[in-house]
Amino acid sequence: MAWRLRFWRTAKLLPGVRLNVSRSGPSVSVGPRGSKITIGRKGVRRTVGVPGTGLFATDFQPWAPGVDATDAVEAPTEAGDHPSGRPAGSPVAPVPALVRPPVRCGFCGGRGGPDGRCTMCGQQVTESG
Repeated sequence: MAWRLRFWRTAKLLPGVRLNVSRSGPSVSVGPRGSKITIGRKGVRRTVGVPGTGLFATDFQPWAPGVDATDAVEAPTEAGDHPSGRPAGSPVAPVPALVRPPVRCGFCGGRGGPDGRCTMCGQQVTESG
């Protein structure tokens, strides 16, 4: 099993509201112990659990379905300004469609690696049809 170094800091803003800062970006968690909603750069995560037991269930909803926030392309900032450097209105080559979305781990939400295991937690990941 590969070891991964993880970093995060958490600050309590108000009762039930926390500011989280990690390598992947800032997020805000809202909710009582055992049930919370975390809003971050990549999407919204809902978590419910039994406090003190380590048992929990989580659901992740990305901001754009089928698009990972790290794979998104910047939008144009000014009229006529295009991220590719081409002027607005110039012909653009068709972008090939994704064959299938990346396989996500049901345990932690990480991506499946080439060996069929999650790159974050090492759990076996399978495609759900």
